Amino acid sequence: MSHTTIRTEIAQSIKDIQSLGVYTYLLSIQVPPELKNLKEHLQAHFFMGVEKTNRIVGYLEDKGLLKIDRIRNEKGHILKFMVEIVR
Repeated sequence: MSHTTIRTEIAQSIKDIQSLGVYTYLLSIQVPPELKNLKEHLQAHFFMGVEKTNRIVGYLEDKGLLKIDRIRNEKGHILKFMVEIVR
């Protein structure tokens, strides 16, 4: 059996219970590197819609717990998003 730990200061800093649950879940899995896949995975796993998923992902990004890098082409168009979970 494996365990997932979360730092106390991080757990206490997340004021949104749904975001705390998703963050804890993300710590426990192999996170897909592309944001589109991450959002689709979260929607399927938690049975939640696009708006709620975007709100939670945005909250975690604003808190600095989820880093999202936008990969752009030479014209500045976004090609993909790369995701990192801050532990």
